[in-house]
Amino acid sequence: MIWTALAVASMALSSLSTGMTMMSMRRSWDLQVSSVRWLFFYFFLYLWIWSSTRVLYLLWVSFYPIETSLSDSSSSSSNEGEVVYGRYSSMGIYTILQLEETHDAFATALLCFGDAALFAVALWMFPLTFELSNIAAKSMDRGAEKEKKQIRFYAWTGHGLMLIFAAVETTLAISYKGYTQYTQRCLLGVYFVQFLASCT
Repeated sequence: MIWTALAVASMALSSLSTGMTMMSMRRSWDLQVSSVRWLFFYFFLYLWIWSSTRVLYLLWVSFYPIETSLSDSSSSSSNEGEVVYGRYSSMGIYTILQLEETHDAFATALLCFGDAALFAVALWMFPLTFELSNIAAKSMDRGAEKEKKQIRFYAWTGHGLMLIFAAVETTLAISYKGYTQYTQRCLLGVYFVQFLASCT
């Protein structure tokens, strides 16, 4: 259990650092001047939201054990207090992949909101990679007006896709009354998008 406490503490520090980085960017950068700046800010914003929801989820299940079932048949323990909290000691953030379902509304909301934020992180990798490669290859400068137009395009496209993802996962969570194998498939889809983003 000490490893779980250390994991929660390190994730909380990571979340805090990400939040401070995001706030520093917001204060010191004019985000409307460059699409790269704008993309970096939103990348860190959604990374902070994702890490914060995972920390809150860990704290929630640590202090308020939730009814869950695990797909891991090697675990003989069915003690609710141990199911999720104890599993973090050995599996880290991937414990959620072993979670078959939970009907706890707050835990489900945290997981779904976090999944949507992680999807946004993966999405922002595509335009960020594109913009940075253009800068490296062409020393590209579009000019202020074209940058604003590009930012609007990224804002509508990225946030639109994220809202569609969030709506689908929320609909599944409501339909099946919690975080189930169906909402978990959305998280697996996020990991696939992350894989694609890392290949670009």
